[in-house]
Amino acid sequence: MASNDATLSATTNSSKVPEESPKSLLPVESMLENELASLVRVRNRLALANDSNLPQILTGLLPRVLVKLEATYQLRNTKENEKCRLLRSQIRGHLMGILMHALERIRGNADMAVPWMSPIAVSLESDCRVVRMIALSLLQAAIARCTPKTT
Repeated sequence: MASNDATLSATTNSSKVPEESPKSLLPVESMLENELASLVRVRNRLALANDSNLPQILTGLLPRVLVKLEATYQLRNTKENEKCRLLRSQIRGHLMGILMHALERIRGNADMAVPWMSPIAVSLESDCRVVRMIALSLLQAAIARCTPKTT
């Protein structure tokens, strides 16, 4: 049994891919990894947020996420190394995840106030079709709740 453990240990240790140390990362890669970690935290905190706090959270969050999403799509065809391209793809995925989660929560809560409509309406003028489509989806989900006071 001990020899099997030693063999298994030797096999798994030799097959491990060496991880890059933080010192070997380029400044752009480091910045992208920090942004990705930040988006993971935002996504987790949004998932844990109470419905009663959601309108004020979304008022600050949605416009910033849409701006970041537009920026990632503008940088999509730039020449960069494979790791940066992968990180940007993951960042786009988390931004889309945040927006889709927000949209599901908005649709699932018919009583939610929609003070975030005006900042989102500005995104309709975006050059990025994806941002315009998401802004339209958010506005469509919110329009049924509008009163003269919320617009």
